[in-house]
Amino acid sequence: MKKIFSILAVAAALFSCDKLPEAAISVTPESITLESSSTTIPLTIYSNRDWTAEADCDWLSISPAEGYALEAAAYATVTVNANTGDSREGKILIKAVDGSKVAEFTVLQSQSKTFITSVQDLVSYLEGLNDGTVDASELYTFVADMDLAGITLPRVPVFNGQLSGNGHSIKNWTSSHAIADTLATGGLISDIVIDK
Repeated sequence: MKKIFSILAVAAALFSCDKLPEAAISVTPESITLESSSTTIPLTIYSNRDWTAEADCDWLSISPAEGYALEAAAYATVTVNANTGDSREGKILIKAVDGSKVAEFTVLQSQSKTFITSVQDLVSYLEGLNDGTVDASELYTFVADMDLAGITLPRVPVFNGQLSGNGHSIKNWTSSHAIADTLATGGLISDIVIDK
């Protein structure tokens, strides 16, 4: 009887030695906030399980998209496409292949700077044309109506930018001068409804 118990004890000890540790996956950094331009982000991944990675949106990608259980860190690169629209959020999901654990890397990307969403955006755009800090070749687009009550727009002597109202209106415009004195060759102001 003692021999049987001894054999069982040895077997249990061997089994406990072969048992896998609890699954663990982590990623560094866990999140990042970016401007609208395209970029790449290096990730450091720690995992004691084989893993795969995928994005939950079409503007993020990761390479490599899989790895093996290692005691040391693994490294991957996330590619972020340029944002031409509103602010957005996306995630890279790093999953143990046995489904036991998931780590997330979150990307928050600012809206395109070429979207004019407020009167202050419009003022900043016109000031930028005057002082040369705005790229005049880029098309800036209204994404909302503009209420100019109590606001005086900067005067642009020669308008060389590209500005589309996208069918939106400017309301309560009481200024005695136009947006621009002269429209330069190649300059564009279009699709703006003036609603007094």
